[in-house]
Amino acid sequence: MTANLILERSQCHPLLRQDEDMAFEVAMSRPVFGLDVFDQVVQANPALLDHFPQLRSRSPALVIDPTSRARLPAWLFPSFLEGVARRVGGAAWHYMQWTRRGKPEALARVAYVRATMQPYSLFDEVDAT
Repeated sequence: MTANLILERSQCHPLLRQDEDMAFEVAMSRPVFGLDVFDQVVQANPALLDHFPQLRSRSPALVIDPTSRARLPAWLFPSFLEGVARRVGGAAWHYMQWTRRGKPEALARVAYVRATMQPYSLFDEVDAT
């Protein structure tokens, strides 16, 4: 499973882009948790419906019932570790890119993905290459 579109709540009301490409992204999204939030995003961005009217009704077939699974306690994820996690993740990213340094097709793919993700990127870093 991959998350191809991650937005903060503040970025959804309204969406910066409400063109056909963003409408397509929303139409192709398959939310598995928080279908009500998804519906709120569509309602807050009615221009998306001009491009894909079928966004008015979504099938809850893939939705996970929040009561079906116990959540882990919050104390397992202390907020003071976020900085460490970000640095470890950044180091892993740089290591992965270093291992691909001699593979032009891999570097081209990464460049393509980063270019297409740019309008949606939540965690952009200036020096992330």
